[in-house]
Parts: sequence; C-alpha cells; structure tokens
Amino acid sequence: MRLIFRTALWYFLLATFVFGIGSSIIFVLIKNAVKTETDWELRGDLSGIRNALSNGVAPDQIQTSRIKIIALDTVQRCKVDSTFSDTLIF
Repeated sequence: MRLIFRTALWYFLLATFVFGIGSSIIFVLIKNAVKTETDWELRGDLSGIRNALSNGVAPDQIQTSRIKIIALDTVQRCKVDSTFSDTLIF
C-alpha cells in the first residue's frame, strides 16, 4: 500500500512539473510570435514615416494607425504619440 502511494505521488509530481514547464513554453512561444508580428508592423510604419519625411511631407501631417508624430526637433529626433515608444530617433 505504501509503495502504491509513493508511486502515485511521484507520478503526480512528475505530471505537474511536465505540464507546468510545457504550458510556460507554449506561453513564451505565443508571446514571442505576437511580439514579432507587432515589431514587423511597427517597422513598416517607421519606413513609411521616413519616406514621407524625406519626400517633404510636413511632420504634423504624418499619422499611421499606431503612430502620430507630435513634434520634430532640429536634430531629427521624432517624438511620437504611440503605445510603443515615447521617442524615436531617425
């Protein structure tokens, strides 16, 4: 009886450990996939902003779905209203 209890306890602890590690790995993979997708979208927005600035578009006229420029100072530091960053340097 004691051996059965010990064996059952070890299997329970092993299953809990394996499930815990497995679920955290899945969570990290999902989190990284979402972050990568957002990074690529943000890079696309930044590329469009750079192109617009180089084509002479006024900074206050540039806005994407995620970024809006609110100021552009003399050293080309672009301050944006964004959930990703406070300051972007071009």
